[in-house]
Amino acid sequence: MNVLNFLAKIIEFLDTSMPTPQLFGWFHILSLVATVLATILLCRFYKPDADGKRARRVILITAIIVALLEIYKQINYTFSVSEGVISADYQ
Repeated sequence: MNVLNFLAKIIEFLDTSMPTPQLFGWFHILSLVATVLATILLCRFYKPDADGKRARRVILITAIIVALLEIYKQINYTFSVSEGVISADYQ
């Protein structure tokens, strides 16, 4: 299997479709609740210590997760596979 076929398989796997959520529908409410819960849990269980080592670790982990999600989003928006051919179209 060559590299382009491998990349095409990855892009096909990552390419998902989702109907556009309605404004203030279940998707937005669920996202808001998840954000509030994650914030409360992070504040509750990862209170920074005197030197801030724990806070820096939480910020680093959060930054890595956000960066990975942004990379996924850019790959999903930019590349598509049609009949085994990879095409790039930035929106």
